[in-house]
Amino acid sequence: MDAIRTLVEKSPHLTSEGSRFTFSMIVQHVGQNLSPAPLSVSPFHLTQTGRLSNLGNSVDGISSCYLVDQQGKMAIVEVPVIVRKSTASETIMELSRVNNSLGIYVGIELAKVYSSGEVTRTFRKGIWVEQPKVDFAGLAKDGYPIEVLGQVMALCMRLSELSKTGTIVVQKADQTISCKPFRDIRFAQSDLKSLSENQLVAFAEIDGAMILTTDGRVLAISQMLMYPTWGTASVGGMRHESAIRYSAVQDCVVFVVSSDGPISIFKAGTLWAKFFSELNP
Repeated sequence: MDAIRTLVEKSPHLTSEGSRFTFSMIVQHVGQNLSPAPLSVSPFHLTQTGRLSNLGNSVDGISSCYLVDQQGKMAIVEVPVIVRKSTASETIMELSRVNNSLGIYVGIELAKVYSSGEVTRTFRKGIWVEQPKVDFAGLAKDGYPIEVLGQVMALCMRLSELSKTGTIVVQKADQTISCKPFRDIRFAQSDLKSLSENQLVAFAEIDGAMILTTDGRVLAISQMLMYPTWGTASVGGMRHESAIRYSAVQDCVVFVVSSDGPISIFKAGTLWAKFFSELNP
């Protein structure tokens, strides 16, 4: 719906002026059955952004959200307890999945559109960004499991959304090679799946690289990558140069997230893939 798109495009101004707030919407379809929320207001058209501002965080996206009908009318509905998560974005994603419908989460600096529980596109920095479709089949044939690569890519996506930088190395060796700590940080090896998203983001954004094995173990964080000084790099800044040089001499895949959003993947000293280039025109 064009009206929803327009509302999302206005959202950075709407949600950052005065009292900052987020909101979530689910698009109504036949057979959907959501109950009215305890907080009740007369339905209003989604172009009436003043109503959204007045309600602010009282519609929190976890216990309640907005239901938008095909005419663009909005009502407040209760989110079923069974689909409630710890954050509004996770909740609307699950509600979209369970109801097989379109869901929209509008944050302070980021908006996400979900279709049947899958992110289809995001809106940030004033532009729409399509969700990348990454084919790791070639790397899988080379000994890098798709599951681990997918988990790393999901972490990179989150870093990109948060405008945080990070370098993540996925290597075949089961111990750190040709790297040294940036600072004195003690880190116990951990299974990637045992760490929460917040923990992974915190580890990845520390200066230096996070080192993982192909079986999904996090070996070390905040590592300085060591490599020969010959040749020149031609892609990006220091993180990209390190990724190019290191991957040229080690059996690994290196993911680099830039602060402005793009995600680059390097293998064998070359750029294997790049996503979100439009965020840094």
